[in-house]
Amino acid sequence: MGYLGQFDNLIREQDRGHAVRFTRSIVVFLDGLVVCPVAIRGAGRALPRSLLSGLVRRGGRVVDDSDQLRLAAEAGPHATATEFAQTCPGGAAIPFAVVARVVLSRPRQVSELAVDEHVTGSAAPVRSVYLGDLAADRVLAVLGVPLGERLHIDVAGG
Repeated sequence: MGYLGQFDNLIREQDRGHAVRFTRSIVVFLDGLVVCPVAIRGAGRALPRSLLSGLVRRGGRVVDDSDQLRLAAEAGPHATATEFAQTCPGGAAIPFAVVARVVLSRPRQVSELAVDEHVTGSAAPVRSVYLGDLAADRVLAVLGVPLGERLHIDVAGG
């Protein structure tokens, strides 16, 4: 199995300060990342029956969509990021072969995870930035081996 871990409840930098309908989960496989949109559910409100169809019940508790992604990635037959992205509605695979570098920083009160990709036709890498509560040791544990020197952690203690 190629699943290594995931980072949940991320917001795209371009959505900062705007009302958002989706957060992002980045699911990590041995060969790349999959960025999956995750619908935001009303906090503290009962979910309508139509929304419960996207949830999984485990041991009497409701598992949210981020947990559902994790369960699918861990248990599924998906060996690659590309295979998993095909099962994740709106998911986009980023193979490690095109990743120039990933940088974890904390310039403000929130962590920033920047993914620089080599894109055909672009002279410079294209950067996607995701904001959230990311621990440096967790990012290192999940991304350290597959990225090696392409992973940069600019956070105190990391």
